[in-house]
Amino acid sequence: MPTRIVVTLEPSSPGALPPPHTGPGVAAAVLAALDRRRPDLAARFHDAAPPKPYTLTPLLDERDQPPRAGSATVRFELGLLVDELFAPVYEALLTEQVWRVGRTAYRPLAVEAQATASYAALAAQATPATEVGFRLITPMGFSTAKEEGARRQRPLPQPEWVFRALAARWHAFAPPGGALDLPSSLGRAVEEHLEVVDCELRIAEHLVKPKVLPVRGCVGTIRYGLADAGQVPADAQAALDLLATFATYAGLGDRTTIGMGHATRLPGKRPGGAARAR
Repeated sequence: MPTRIVVTLEPSSPGALPPPHTGPGVAAAVLAALDRRRPDLAARFHDAAPPKPYTLTPLLDERDQPPRAGSATVRFELGLLVDELFAPVYEALLTEQVWRVGRTAYRPLAVEAQATASYAALAAQATPATEVGFRLITPMGFSTAKEEGARRQRPLPQPEWVFRALAARWHAFAPPGGALDLPSSLGRAVEEHLEVVDCELRIAEHLVKPKVLPVRGCVGTIRYGLADAGQVPADAQAALDLLATFATYAGLGDRTTIGMGHATRLPGKRPGGAARAR
């Protein structure tokens, strides 16, 4: 059951601020909280091969920016993609009394499951869409593999890369069989019809490991549309809608467990051009 848990915090010392990049710090703090109560679960989070069953954001304020002196609230969000993880993870987060990110200590104000939907419910709610879009809140990008030469970052959210990765995560965690299987027509729709139709993007840096140079990714907004949508089967259009909603739980791109690829969905379009609010 995909779930997003939001942990709202306040600094133990008024006015204290964390470092500008908190992705690794939040990841370390969450793993430490799990390790204190469920070492087996902490090991599962740490050792799981990609795609991992969870996502994390860095610390964000009410404007979805790194905390600053004038921030009213501070939070991080944890996405879970496996049903059995919710109860033990939620309990660990709920009972943690102090969160340390870098040298800054925080007191928890609230731990809330703000978005929960079963895989079956997500699939049942999907309807054909000819356009989908995202607001990229934290930098989103893809890394080249070791066999592709020098390790490089691909920061542009190309539609094929984005939806291949989302489909892989759906296949990895959705219960197999029946209505939850993505249609075979989706692959061709993504590879041969999906294109960028609008974007307002900029390149931003994201720290993934202390004492290592940050990587780059895109933040901003992007919309994808189906070229010659009339040739795309309705089941593929519905699967596109489904994966766009799933992205709010699963994240976009690489390194989603250390704060990259946190996104929300923009209103889309159904066949005929009507906007569909989300």
